[in-house]
Amino acid sequence: MFFALSAAAPESPSTAITVNKYLKMVQGKVQSTWKYPTGVVGSHVVTLLFVLDVDGKLVNAEVINATDERLSQSALDAINRASPFPPIPENLKKLAGEPLVMKFAVSIKPK
Repeated sequence: MFFALSAAAPESPSTAITVNKYLKMVQGKVQSTWKYPTGVVGSHVVTLLFVLDVDGKLVNAEVINATDERLSQSALDAINRASPFPPIPENLKKLAGEPLVMKFAVSIKPK
């Protein structure tokens, strides 16, 4: 998995660790609600751009890239189902309202 933040780089290593932990939690919550479309198998990558408010509520989300377009709507459905997320930690409040980019690498086995 890959995360990219358009916000300024964290000021300290402990802030970077907090950012990573928070984004891993977001990723886990999204993946736990993701229902893959019928007929999609193999390894794929979907890149989402999304914005959260300070309370962890999803403000906006869009797919900026998908190796299979059939995964685009299911990824958006998953992030919407997963929202709201826990509030953004106090030392990361500046991330609220900032665009965040998250790549999901998924491997879907045939049923």
